Amino acid sequence: RVRRLMMGALNQRAIARMEGDVAALVDRLLEDLAEQAAPDLIDHFAARIPIEVIGNLLKVPRHERGSLRGWSLAILPYLEQQAIYDRAIADYRTAFLPFPPNVHLGLSTVVPVFTCPSDGRIATAQVSQRTNTLAAFTSYLGVSGRDSITAKDGMLFQASHTSFADIADGSSNTLLLGERPPSADFQFGWWYAGTGQRLTGSADIVLGVREPNLQLITSGSPCGPGNYPFMPATGLNDPCGMFHFWSPHPGGANFAFADGSVRFLRYSADAIMPALATRAGGEVASVPE
Repeated sequence: RVRRLMMGALNQRAIARMEGDVAALVDRLLEDLAEQAAPDLIDHFAARIPIEVIGNLLKVPRHERGSLRGWSLAILPYLEQQAIYDRAIADYRTAFLPFPPNVHLGLSTVVPVFTCPSDGRIATAQVSQRTNTLAAFTSYLGVSGRDSITAKDGMLFQASHTSFADIADGSSNTLLLGERPPSADFQFGWWYAGTGQRLTGSADIVLGVREPNLQLITSGSPCGPGNYPFMPATGLNDPCGMFHFWSPHPGGANFAFADGSVRFLRYSADAIMPALATRAGGEVASVPE
């Protein structure tokens, strides 16, 4: 995704224009490195350069730029998957951007706890149609709030540091994770390294309950701009299903709440989804039984 977007931007003339900015970036990162109590050359310097250059090209605000790892990778040690976690971290130290030709080995490793048995496609790794990347997938995305781009008023979003103290609405009434099958073209829903829309992880590793479609919309495009509600898709090949929570199960989808409970919500609950998705909106909403 990112690679395809940038192919046109990284021609010889454009690279020459970037030389001064990249030199200034390197100077700034070296200054930051010198201020670290325990500096790490990879994490604090080398790994930051490509993400900053990409962020500049795509005009992503600096405060929204973070690593491309995602919540799913961070929790692996707590799921007794330390070996897969260690493999992914080692891959990041070798290649910070996990896209061809430097695809991470761990990216194609299926983690069964992240997959829905009702979606037989993702029992094995699949090749994404746009970037030709072999990847494994997750059926569950972090709930970013109303949307992942501007609101970010939920639990999990790009560079989030949400704690239980931030959940003013009550952990039993606040969504943490929700079910949504990977996109029909296997470009969105990688189990980690999901850059998503505008490098926010949107529709890839996190999703809002009113997510917009920020893909290029041309005449004849099957999916409108949104914002997409909680509703069923027409099937696993529905190109618009990537923009909203849904599942292959009849009538609704599974959601994990911030208190650790998992509940099946029916599509009829859509009206209260914005209230359940926000961590401190002050709305009054009861989770339907």
